[in-house]
Amino acid sequence: MSSTRVANELGGDNPEGARSSVRVVMCIAVMEAVIITIILLASQHILGYAYSSDKDVVAYVNAMVPFVCVSVAADSLQGVLSGYIS
Repeated sequence: MSSTRVANELGGDNPEGARSSVRVVMCIAVMEAVIITIILLASQHILGYAYSSDKDVVAYVNAMVPFVCVSVAADSLQGVLSGYIS
């Protein structure tokens, strides 16, 4: 949806409005990624128990949480920028 707003701003000969729209959406995406990352990191020691009570599974999920956090951050930014960069 934000790429439509940027297209409308550019079509209306308002490049500063388009730039502002991208900044706002990027800030929202970064904030969302930070919030989700904090939640995941704070609950990484108990998150594995949602899947199993086996200690090996819990330890594996605990080890994978940092990689999931990186994936969340990258996916948030990619989702926003996929409409702008071609």
